[in-house]
Amino acid sequence: MGLMTGWRMVTAAGALVLMALGGAAQDAPHVSDYIRERQEGMADMERALALIEAMAAGQAPIDSAVAARRAADLTTWAGGLAEAFGDTPASRYGAQSRARQAVWTEPGGFLAGWSALESDGRRLIDASRRGDRPAMAAAAGQTRATCNACHQVYLDPAPPATP
Repeated sequence: MGLMTGWRMVTAAGALVLMALGGAAQDAPHVSDYIRERQEGMADMERALALIEAMAAGQAPIDSAVAARRAADLTTWAGGLAEAFGDTPASRYGAQSRARQAVWTEPGGFLAGWSALESDGRRLIDASRRGDRPAMAAAAGQTRATCNACHQVYLDPAPPATP
C-alpha cells in the first residue's frame, strides 16, 4: 500500500469519526429545548389546575371526565417533568430559564417537590372522577400549595414587563 493510499484511509476514517460525532451532537436535544419543554409543561399544568379550581369553585360546570383527564395530564407531567431540567450550561444558565441553581445543587428537595406534586395529582384525579366538588377543591388547594412552595425555593420571579 502506498503512502498516499494510507493517508487517504486515515483521512477518510477521520472524516467518518467527525461525522459520527457531529451526528451524535445533533441527536441530543438542544439545551433550549429543555427550557421550552419545562416551561410549556408547567404552563399546561397551570391551565389544568385552573380549570379544576374553577369547576370546584362552581365557576364552571363540573365535567368529571374532563377534570379527571386534566388532573391526569398534570400528574403525568409531575411524574416526568424533572427530566426537562437537563444539567447542561444553557439549561442551567440560559437566558430564558428562571430556574434557580438549587434545582441542580440541591436536587433532593427539588425531586421531593415533584414527588409531592405527583401524589397531590393522584388525589386530584380521584376527586375529579367522582365529581366531588369539596374534595376537588381540597385536592386542588393542596396541589396549588405544593406548586407555590416549590416555586418559592426553585423559581426566580418573572422579570418586570417591558412597556
